[in-house]
Amino acid sequence: MIRKAQHSDIDTVMTIVASAQRALAELGIDQWQDGYPSRAAIEADVNADVGYVAVDTHNRPIGYAAIVLTGEEAYKQIADERWNTPNDYVVVHRLCVDGKCRRDGIATTIMRYAADVARQKGYRGFRIDTH
Repeated sequence: MIRKAQHSDIDTVMTIVASAQRALAELGIDQWQDGYPSRAAIEADVNADVGYVAVDTHNRPIGYAAIVLTGEEAYKQIADERWNTPNDYVVVHRLCVDGKCRRDGIATTIMRYAADVARQKGYRGFRIDTH
């Protein structure tokens, strides 16, 4: 199940983030090795009502993502028109899954949820940044 993240989830989300950071480091990937995403970034997501958690059967977070439906300022700076999304779109940021649950389809569930939310709003575009 996916639900909105709450302030009470932030400590668990930060544990999930740390797990993802370790997994990336073990793969030799330098993404997220500089303190990002920070607690402040996750708190800002929750405050902006864009933080979502995938939860287990006990309602404990096992995955996290920011699902943004208000556009992305940075995307307005892209000069190459092939990459511009002219209509409304959903953006997924900070997608991560607890290391104990990796390869269980949690990230896929979060991405499907984001796509469903976008479709319900009539959005046809989907954006996600990768490293």
